[in-house]
This record gives sequence, structure tokens and C-alpha cells, in this order.
Amino acid sequence: MESDLVLRLRQWMEQHHIDVWLDSGQDPHASEYPLQHWRTRQPLSGFSGSAGVVALTRSGGILATDSRYWLQAETELGPGWELVRAAGSLDVALQAHWQERGLPQTIGLNPWQWSWERWQAWGHWARGWGLNLVSAQEAPFAFWADRPEPPAGIIRDYEADFPLDSRPMKLDRLRAAFKRQRATATLISGLDQIAWVLNLRGNDIDYNPLFEGYLYVDPEAAHLYCHTGGLEDGLPERLLRDGVQVHDLSALRPEALRSERLVIDAATTPAALAEPLADRLVSVAPAVVSLMKAVKSPSEIDGFRRAMIADGRALIRLSMWWESQTGPLTEAEVAATLWRFRQEEGAWIPSFATIAAWGPNAAVVHYDPAERGASIEGAGLLLLDSGAHYPWGTTDVTRVLVRGNPRPEWQLDYTRVLRALIAVATSPFPRGSKGYQLDALARGVLWRDRQAYGHGTGHGVGHVLCVHEGPQRLGPDPNPQELLPGMVVSLEPGLYRAGQWGIRLENLALVRGAQTNEFAEWLGFELLTLAPFEPKLVDVELLGPAERAWLWEEHLRLEKVLGPRLTDSERAWLEHRGREWKNLLGQPQ
Repeated sequence: MESDLVLRLRQWMEQHHIDVWLDSGQDPHASEYPLQHWRTRQPLSGFSGSAGVVALTRSGGILATDSRYWLQAETELGPGWELVRAAGSLDVALQAHWQERGLPQTIGLNPWQWSWERWQAWGHWARGWGLNLVSAQEAPFAFWADRPEPPAGIIRDYEADFPLDSRPMKLDRLRAAFKRQRATATLISGLDQIAWVLNLRGNDIDYNPLFEGYLYVDPEAAHLYCHTGGLEDGLPERLLRDGVQVHDLSALRPEALRSERLVIDAATTPAALAEPLADRLVSVAPAVVSLMKAVKSPSEIDGFRRAMIADGRALIRLSMWWESQTGPLTEAEVAATLWRFRQEEGAWIPSFATIAAWGPNAAVVHYDPAERGASIEGAGLLLLDSGAHYPWGTTDVTRVLVRGNPRPEWQLDYTRVLRALIAVATSPFPRGSKGYQLDALARGVLWRDRQAYGHGTGHGVGHVLCVHEGPQRLGPDPNPQELLPGMVVSLEPGLYRAGQWGIRLENLALVRGAQTNEFAEWLGFELLTLAPFEPKLVDVELLGPAERAWLWEEHLRLEKVLGPRLTDSERAWLEHRGREWKNLLGQPQ
């Protein structure tokens, strides 16, 4: 049965002669986890994944999403809905679908839900085919009876809790950057960018310690537009001392931004703000803040290391608990137990929704146990992809746990993925290398066996911000951003067999300088994650001498860093795991 929102929106579409309502799934900041009161994708379509474009028609609908969500979408979309399986851009995939099946003449969009970059791209495409785009800010929210209220969370001064470059220092760097672009001001819409510049954190959004707002910076002052009721005591005065004036979010108007030469990030600024400013924009390039925050400061790197120690202890405790359980469990129970262990280590919030996927569920790349909660019984594999924001840093780690006697085919797939991880983690690369070049190092290991995976090999990781951040990433698409010393990225190849099992192994790594010779300045990865692999799932005959030595060194790293910080029972467990590796690998040199 269709929701009241869908019925009322379709009535409005008919009244205004709109053939298709196009929903980006975004909030006005292009957040990965949109603010609750902007999340219309699931109410419109029933699809709960975190990436998808919805095209609601008068009688049905279309969802375009990527391979991580194809299986999920098939189960969640109702009758009359079509699934467009996108291999790249979701927008382009939907456009290609229409070009093959028949074009709608009039398409409605809300300019607050589309970034300026995507809005312009849709406009260019529509003009090329003679179609009409209708901008409507009232839809679909005027018809959403149970729309969540705007957030009213606390905004706190993170600079007071953790050693960071000061707000005035970051604002000076930002002003120097937009001055080089011959601009006199910048408008920042990305929530993680605002939080990084101002050293603030909040709780307005799921899994990201951020708050809703905008930041306008000109040569004289910075202006923060936010829900002012959430500012902790004394913070407005501290911000003003640092040159930041605070305004209520309702006061933000394009005409309030006085600069005649303005820089924005077209990927995160909503069209509703950018379009009225279009004749004043001198640059819509990716915000310089993205690259500034991607290269971590020494104190941020130290914070990552401290967070990994806390996370490592929690993960060892989880492994011990897992091995002690002999009766039935649920995926949700495993996720909740791991979160309890992390909370005991000081974690603030999860850095994303934990994926605890048993058996065939692990073949659904972004499976959510909270919604499905399958039982864990008998022998099988559990894919556990999880992370947390600690006061000092952010974690994201994937491991595979086993119950019962491992089957040879499990060991074969696990070892192949492990070899792919080792290949990319150990390879030096010349400065200037891009993520797509390194992506091929991991993917190529599986290609040799005619196997592949449908997601990227890695993403940037923010420091107590967003666990998925740019501009760096490791994927097959030709992202132009080079990897720079100080960046933190994930390394996470995988292998998935629909209806059977899925395997992914993930470590976070720091890009570091290695050496310089007559050929190049060479960089490499330093692994940060402290989490054990599973020797029972390794087919040692598939490993070369260097791979065996790497596995042994990884275990020794865990013993060296974590060992002195574990309880007696935890240390005994880790030492026993070391004996398993030693027996398996044959005392590698």
C-alpha cells in the first residue's frame, strides 16, 4: 500500500503537469548520512540504502543504485518499481535508462536536495533532449505529515578537548586559499568542512559528530549559521574572540552574502543557494578545506593511533566472546556486543552502521543487521564491518569470523582477499600516484582468477568527522587527487558469492614518505588498524614467502602494541593466536 506522502505528491504532480519527481536522497549539504528531516528517499520508495536516486512517476517509480545495494533494492522495492543497476554515476545511469525506454517531458526537483554540480548537470542533459525541469521547494515536504523536526543537538568546542590547529590559524589558511583564486569570500556547506575549520563537533546527524549549518568567510570575519540553541555555554563568546560571528540558521539568505567574488564547492552547496549567486561565483571547484583536512596534522595522526589501540582491545574482546559462544546468536547481538566493548574503551558513537552479516547475508555489501537480524546457527562465516569515533580518532575495520570447521572454498576465497590486501598494503608508489592506480594492485590479484568486487578498494577517513571523506579514494574511476603524506585511507578488497557468503578485509592506513632515489620520491602505507586476522581461514599453500612473512610481522605488531595494554586473559588469547600463526606459517623469517 502506498504511503500518504506518495499519494499526495502524485496528486500535486498531476495538478502541476509533472511527469516525474526526482529525489536525490541528499540533504542541502550532500551528507552521506542526510539529516533526518531531509530523508525522503525511503518514504518515497521503501529503499533504505544510503545511495540511490528515486524517480517517482504517476503510477510507479524507478530507483538507480550501485552494486552494493542491488540485492537489497530487489527485496525492498514494491510492485510497479524498476531497478536501474548503475555501474558509475547514478544520475547518468537513470538518464541512459530513460533514453532507451522513453523520456519524461517534465521533471520536478527540489533545489535544496540537489547540489549545484548535479543540478547543472541535469539542466544540461534536459536542455539537450528538450525536456523541462521544474524547481519546487515545497515538494515533497509540504506533503510529508510525519516529517522529523530539525535537529536541536549540542554543538561543542572540540578544540577545548583535543590539541588542534587553532580556529584563527585555519581561517587564515582558508582566506589565503580563496585569495589565490581571486575571490573575496567563500561559502562552505559541507558539514564536516565546517566542523573541521571551526574545531567544533555536534550530534545532529547519524554516525558523524556534526551539526547543521553553513559557514561564510570574508576578509574581515567568519559567519556561522546554525541552530544557535545548541551552542554549549560560553562557546559563542569563544567563537567571537576567534573572529567568528554566530547567526541563527534562519537568517541565511543569498543576499546576506555580500561578496561580489565568491567561491563555493559545487559538490556540497545546494542549488537553492548557488543559483541566486551564480553571477557572483568565480570558482565552483572542490573546497580547499577538503584537501586541508585530508592531510592530517601530527596531533590528529597521534589521535588515530590512540583510537586504534582502544579499538584493538575491543576487537580482541569480541573475538574471545565469539569463540566462547556455542548456542544460537543473532547478527544484531554481535553488533551490540562489539559496541558495548567499544563503549568500555571510551567510544563516542559508531562511525557507521555496523555490518554483522552471517552466511549469505554477507554477499549484500551494505547489509544492515538492525533491520533483518538473522540468526547465527551451525557452521559459517560472519562478515563484521564496523567502526567508532573515539575522542581521539576514528576507526573502520572489517574482519571475517568463522564458526565450525572451515570449508576449503571459504579458505580459498579468504586467502585470495587477504593476498589482495597484502598486495596494495605493501607496495611502494611514486609521489603523484592516484588512487585508481593503487586500486588495480588489489583488484588485479582477484582478476587473475577471473574474480572481482563491485566497490572501491579504499576511501579517505576523517579525524572524528566522517569515516568516508574525500578527495582521496582508491577505486577504478579516474579520480585526479594524488595520495599525499598524512592522508588516512582504508584498504578493503572483497569477494562476494550471492546466496552463499561474502568476504571483505579492511585496514586503515597512513600514507607516509618512504625514500627518494634517482627515479622518484617514493611513498607507502603504514597500517594503523590493530585487529587479528583468522588463521583458520588461510590456505597457506596459496601464499608466497613474502606474504607469509607479512602475516607474521602483522601478528608481532599486535603483540608489541596491544600486548602491554591487555588484561592477562586477553594477552593469553593473543599469544595463543600467535602460536596458531607460527604453526601455520612455519616460523617465517
